[in-house]
Amino acid sequence: MLVEKIYTEMKWQHIVQNSRQFSQNYLELNENAFNLMHHKKKDFNVKTKLKLFKNLNEVRRKLSCEKRNTVNRLLNMISEDIAKSYNIKIRYFPSY
Repeated sequence: MLVEKIYTEMKWQHIVQNSRQFSQNYLELNENAFNLMHHKKKDFNVKTKLKLFKNLNEVRRKLSCEKRNTVNRLLNMISEDIAKSYNIKIRYFPSY
């Protein structure tokens, strides 16, 4: 599950504190949305992945270099997943 991998990486890099913050600030969903989908072992739909992409892209500028590189990698993962699953190409310009 892509969103679970992204949450784990963000938590490890201390970009998010917990799943509640991740659900509300990055997925723009209910505070328990991530935990529910994790429990059901399901991934999020394309709309939610696009919201996550948008929010990660916005916060990327405010992060340190190491965290920015992590976010760039996560953005790449999301764009590849959406391109593979939905044949939609998303472009972003990495900042270093």
